[in-house]
Amino acid sequence: MLGLQFIKVQPTVYLLQYRKGQVVREGVGLSFFYYAPNTSLVAVPLASDDAPFIFEEVTADFQAVTIQGQVTYRVADAKKLAGLMNFTLTPRGQGYASEDPQKLPQRVINTVNVLARAELQKLPLREAIRASDALVQAVRKGLTASGEVAQLGLEILGLNILAIKPTPETARALEAETREQLLKEADEALDLIAGSPTTARFISHKLAVAFVSDAPPESLVTRMASTFEHSDGDIAATMQTMFDSREFAASLGTKFKDPMHYAISAVRLAYDARSILNTAPVVNWLNRMAEPLYGHDTPDGYPLTAAAWSGPGQMATRFEIARAIGSGSAGLFRPDGQTVDQPAFPQVSNALYYGGIEPMLTAATRQSLSQANSPQDWNTLFLSSPDFMYR
Repeated sequence: MLGLQFIKVQPTVYLLQYRKGQVVREGVGLSFFYYAPNTSLVAVPLASDDAPFIFEEVTADFQAVTIQGQVTYRVADAKKLAGLMNFTLTPRGQGYASEDPQKLPQRVINTVNVLARAELQKLPLREAIRASDALVQAVRKGLTASGEVAQLGLEILGLNILAIKPTPETARALEAETREQLLKEADEALDLIAGSPTTARFISHKLAVAFVSDAPPESLVTRMASTFEHSDGDIAATMQTMFDSREFAASLGTKFKDPMHYAISAVRLAYDARSILNTAPVVNWLNRMAEPLYGHDTPDGYPLTAAAWSGPGQMATRFEIARAIGSGSAGLFRPDGQTVDQPAFPQVSNALYYGGIEPMLTAATRQSLSQANSPQDWNTLFLSSPDFMYR
């Protein structure tokens, strides 16, 4: 009323009251009445401010990069800033009379841009995109020493460089080159590993355990490792040394079958050259015998020794699977979407059996088979016999 106004500012605002060109009152968090026609009010925020920035610059090898970050500052000397930029309020004290307060963050960003440009022009692209920390230190030092920042009465509280990125085309080229280098280094590492005597013995021992014995003879492993080393890691040559050995010939028929060997050998013997139409029963059998396809969590694979697969529960499951395979098609010849199996009967006592298996059966197994009451019982007894558990 009649030009009398009231103003109240926050504790983070420095307020100056001018009358006839002279400061008559100043301080933070003030509140008072004033006569608007002969009073000018200047309000300078003292709270810290975050100014995000993003700009493009060129490196020493003329490659464009984008710099993204944030600078944090505050007004340390309000009267000095008010002397250079217009922070005067409108007569009613409800807003600024100029756009200078909105221009202050950009002036700080411009200073950051100039300092960052000077640093990036010293660095090639490969160094620049990895120089975030060094750039922060250099620019922060430059801001502290900057005459413009000091003249404005500002204090720099923090600077963060969030990213230094090349153009998308350059990034793709760098990724391809980096990928090639990584592959080259990986190949070199694999060559070093493959050429190690320790690797030769490890792989040779694994192969011997898989094909010969749970505890393969040391002499065999040594010969296989020697072949591996002298053939530059040739697995085929290493296995040929094993196949040609006396130890391998003596081991035939003594290696206990793991679930995969058991299920596949039983189906192959029962149905010879016929192609099964439905693999789901086989997958289910493997699950029941605790060796599901791709189900091992670690890269060392499933155990290869008899102790892992010859427990009472495992054997009971194998007897049930032997009955399923020996008594009928077990769903192996049921096409997808149909409920009835195609005609099929397991022929376990086939030419392979009489030509290669029957002569090697133990007396106990022959005695058990002679007591079978039907072809189905005979198949079941043979597929669950101790003789069939070995390969």
